[in-house]
Amino acid sequence: MTKIRNNPLLQGASGKLGNTVIFKQWQGQVIMANIPAKRRFTSEAQKKNNAKFQDANRYAEKVMKLPKEKAEYAKGIAPNKNCAHRVAVVDFLNVPVVHYVKANQYSGAIGDVITIKATDDFKVTAVGVYITNSAGVLLEKGEAVQSPRKRHMWKYITAVANENVHGTRINVIAFDKPGHKGLGELVVANREG
Repeated sequence: MTKIRNNPLLQGASGKLGNTVIFKQWQGQVIMANIPAKRRFTSEAQKKNNAKFQDANRYAEKVMKLPKEKAEYAKGIAPNKNCAHRVAVVDFLNVPVVHYVKANQYSGAIGDVITIKATDDFKVTAVGVYITNSAGVLLEKGEAVQSPRKRHMWKYITAVANENVHGTRINVIAFDKPGHKGLGELVVANREG
């Protein structure tokens, strides 16, 4: 790629010269470059990736039309995400992650605390908790509450008693603004001596 400055002959030039060189206008300069080779085929993985980026762009265009959403995404502007639209695209492309589910204090009693660490590149909007016993029966479900000090920490307080905690499954689903889900699970081991 060559930048051409102060050449009146090429000022304002754009397009193809033969089958080897193209001229482009970029930020007030004329850029001369080799013609890029055409891709011979697109793999299924590339097609999926292209579709994912198209979906992300559509999502960003939709939320940029909503002043409240646009303002919220504008808060995420950083050096590598230089506009609210880009923040929204990146948010769409990245799903939330449930790092861990801790139930050290879970004894099956009402009021036991379950701690969840869930993050997203932009924001986790909700964390759902589902507790099933060892037989696979759903005992309770509800939403965890976000810690006011640490945005990535969530707490769930149990509301139903569980007589036999061994083999109990605690499933967690973290949601982000685009509605994507991150999953986590903990199987409670036998705590008897």
